[in-house]
Amino acid sequence: MNKFQTKGIRSGQSQSYDDQKQKVESSLEQASLKTDSIAEGVQLLSNARATVTLMKKSASADKQQELASLEKKITDTESTLLKRTYKEPQEYYDFAVEEKNARGTKISVFDDKAAILNPAGKVYILALEKKSITTVSLPKKVVEDSFVGGYEANSYVLDPQSGMMRFDNLGKGAVVIPKETQWGSITSFSVYNGNVYMLDGTNNALYKYPVAAAGYGDRTSYFKGSFADMDAGSTFAIDVSVYIATKAMVTKYTAGLADDFKFSLPGENGEITKVITHPDQTNIYLWDKKNGTLSIASRDGVYQGQVASSLFSQATDVEVYNNKAFLLKDAKLYSIDL
Repeated sequence: MNKFQTKGIRSGQSQSYDDQKQKVESSLEQASLKTDSIAEGVQLLSNARATVTLMKKSASADKQQELASLEKKITDTESTLLKRTYKEPQEYYDFAVEEKNARGTKISVFDDKAAILNPAGKVYILALEKKSITTVSLPKKVVEDSFVGGYEANSYVLDPQSGMMRFDNLGKGAVVIPKETQWGSITSFSVYNGNVYMLDGTNNALYKYPVAAAGYGDRTSYFKGSFADMDAGSTFAIDVSVYIATKAMVTKYTAGLADDFKFSLPGENGEITKVITHPDQTNIYLWDKKNGTLSIASRDGVYQGQVASSLFSQATDVEVYNNKAFLLKDAKLYSIDL
């Protein structure tokens, strides 16, 4: 805390209770009008919340209920400003019905199906409309931070310790991209138009493995120009373009070149866990596990709204299909209408 911040707090503390209350109410009124500048509105609410926190420390007991009411008004105003709705998830599928020891750690949607990874050595392919399931048995267990994907009739498992395996619809498969010594920490993975993409946060790289007659060609960089730095918490998603998310921001690239696109979560202390989109979707979705939300933005970076649920903080992975969010937790898949 610098000397100017200290002075501001002391000045606030010297104000009367009524003066501070009026200041908070004024901030609430101003924030509610910031529909075209959400970030400014959220900052006003953040300041108001900090003032109320200070007031609670020195206010008498008979004022605590009034301050609690002010806190609720701040939260309600923030929800309105962020177009936030709270929704209860519905159980969509229980994999334990098919297999006693079933569980899932990762989910990936492709076409009208979802691939769910059980690191104990299974991939469950769930037809999302029919709710029918097929199971692919892996030749061995994979590490917990492995990834799953799908494309056309094939399913894919990327084990950062051994490489990428590809399986056909009969469950026959093999390692088609062996682990390379150049890999640092693979933090995100996708198959698009048959090509394989891997984000290596440690090495600040997005690799592309082009599909070839015998499997896949040599690793190349997706980028053809400058790009924003990535880290071990970064993820990406592909439609026609590539969207790369760090915890703080999403950037967009088309044909390897940077677009004029930067998007950050508008809420206070937002933290992007995963960016989600698919070729048949018109929006991008930003899962914030820390704050239990899924934010929605258009492909050109216009904020649309936010859905909140405690299950977003508990899920191990999240996907979106047909205007529903799918949340994976242990052996169950839940859905929330968006």
